[in-house]
Amino acid sequence: MEAYTGIGLGLVLIIFFGTNRRRTASVRVIGIAVGLLVTSATCYVFSPGTFLAESEPLGTPYRELALYACMLLGMCARFLNIAIEKRKTHPEKKFEIDLFELAQPFLVSGITFGSVLAATSKTEVTIETVIIAFETGFCWQTVLQKATG
Repeated sequence: MEAYTGIGLGLVLIIFFGTNRRRTASVRVIGIAVGLLVTSATCYVFSPGTFLAESEPLGTPYRELALYACMLLGMCARFLNIAIEKRKTHPEKKFEIDLFELAQPFLVSGITFGSVLAATSKTEVTIETVIIAFETGFCWQTVLQKATG
């Protein structure tokens, strides 16, 4: 589970520093580099075969990474859905992206991904598992409340 949290943290750093125009170019490049370093180090430390419990080694982590990416897409879709709903209620306001609101689901993505793994067990990647991963990402607040409450 630590692997997915590390990857999520690296992606948050990349998004936060890469899209923030108020920072200088050198600070953005350093932030992106640190994000890539965190993501790469996480992937190196948790090499293929250690993404699940040690008693269940995997040949490759491609299935988990594909489901993790689908879950992150679901989180981004939820963020955009909320932004569109806000724009409908206040059409005079300019469309703004709050990076902290976007970063929040990425920070808890490791916890949320546990429910994706539990729901899909050891099945191969099918349209059903992709939908489960996307839906879990879209409803990440509910999953987090159940996991922590």
